[in-house]
Formats: sequence, C-alpha cells, structure tokens
Amino acid sequence: MLKYFILTGVIFFLGCIGESETNVVDDISNADDLLLNPQTISLSEVEIHNIKSDCWTHIRGKVYDVTSFVDGHPGGANNIINLCGVDGTDFFVNKHGGNPKQETTLEKYYIGELS
Repeated sequence: MLKYFILTGVIFFLGCIGESETNVVDDISNADDLLLNPQTISLSEVEIHNIKSDCWTHIRGKVYDVTSFVDGHPGGANNIINLCGVDGTDFFVNKHGGNPKQETTLEKYYIGELS
C-alpha cells in the first residue's frame, strides 16, 4: 500500500513538472504574438508591482514591466522606481515623449493593455 502512495506521489510530481515546462514553452512561443493579441491587465494588478524588484508601470494605457531596466536607466534608478505600480504617463511624456530612442526602449518592456 505504501508503494502505491509513493508511486502516485511521484507520478503527480512529474506530471506537475511536465505541465509547468509546457506552459513555459507556450509562453515563449506566444511572446511574438503579444503585440498582435495583447494581454489585458487591471489597474489593481499594476499597483501590486510597486517595488524595485517587481516594477510595472502604465503609460498611455499600455502596461510595462520595467523591473530589468531599473538599474540600467541612464537617468538613475530612482526615476524608474518612482513609477513602480503607478501611472507613469506624465513623467515619461514630459521627459521623453516623442523621442524615438526612448519610445523604442519602452516598447521592449510592453506586457499588455491596461483594462
């Protein structure tokens, strides 16, 4: 009987691992389609990503995960940290709006549309 429970546990564990690996592959293969089929993200979801190590912002109705850019921002990390979890539209537009280089950089961090 004990062998049955152990075997069942092992099969369940391996099934979970296989399932998570499949989801990762699906996510990666679908990454190119994100701009064509954007994910919808709520304001409350953006608001919980409000620290340096987990930093999302929304600008002009689009949501960006800028976590990996915080320390690389040429103007300093604090300029990005201040946007974590909040609407960064005014700051971004006043500082960079219309500048092709900054607009292109921002698009690299796009993850979806604000709902």
